[in-house]
Amino acid sequence: MQIAHPVQYLEFPIRVEMNRAARFYHSGETTDTRWVLRSLRERFPGRSLGAVGFSLGGNVLLKLLGESEDGGAVVLDGAVAMSVPYDLAAGCALLERSRMGRLYTGYFMRMLRHKAEAKRAVLESILDMDAVLGSRTLREFDDAATAPLNGFRDADHYYEESSSHRFLTGIRVPTLLLHAR
Repeated sequence: MQIAHPVQYLEFPIRVEMNRAARFYHSGETTDTRWVLRSLRERFPGRSLGAVGFSLGGNVLLKLLGESEDGGAVVLDGAVAMSVPYDLAAGCALLERSRMGRLYTGYFMRMLRHKAEAKRAVLESILDMDAVLGSRTLREFDDAATAPLNGFRDADHYYEESSSHRFLTGIRVPTLLLHAR
């Protein structure tokens, strides 16, 4: 006997396209996330709304909640953040010191350099592309690309302004923080 599955699966073609602007996503950029959450709140009034953020996405989520005047209550009823690098400078330094961190960084840096190369035509009049493409660590990339593209003096200024630990006391919605010891 065959039982019909009650869920219908639809296949959608997925097309990934690089944004055309000079900017990249960064760990403290909350504008897009805030827009999505506000749009969901408007679209589904009266419904409970929660969000989960992992790693850098968790940093963005916590910063968004804590930097809001209302502590995030306008956009969310609750949140969960897992494995967040609350202090971006310390997290970056740890990645550079540990073997696993260097492996991860190597993979991540290949992706970042590939994205920078794909946007070369837009970036080369703004950035030192030799420094960007020659970056071997996240800090070097953030100094050469992330900071100048987003109005920060350097990587240290970017890490200082974007780290979620500065915003935790401003959060006013129930939030679960999960992090390995």
